[in-house]
Amino acid sequence: MVTINGKTYKGNNLSMINNKVFIDGKEVTGDDSDSKVINIKIEGNIETLSIDSCDKLDVIGDCGVVNSKNGNISISGNVNGDVTNKNGNISCGNVSGDVDNKNGNISHR
Repeated sequence: MVTINGKTYKGNNLSMINNKVFIDGKEVTGDDSDSKVINIKIEGNIETLSIDSCDKLDVIGDCGVVNSKNGNISISGNVNGDVTNKNGNISCGNVSGDVDNKNGNISHR
């Protein structure tokens, strides 16, 4: 389950590009796509998480691969692949793959 600014969707892969949200390759951004604040909450595991920019992203579960250009991400579970972070902080469990961090912190519990 993926909740974006209060609206709930289902999917395995989430991407966010230029303030537009895609789940499994289909755009799900509604009439509020011009919103300046985007909060995303994912309940369950997700294979691919690719974020261009967001204010707050919480994953309650595990991730396969995490790519973040701008924004803070909190993952309650583990990352079973690589983590790439340009700007912002990522908090997660164990990371099985490689970690690439440009500006921000990646911490694990």
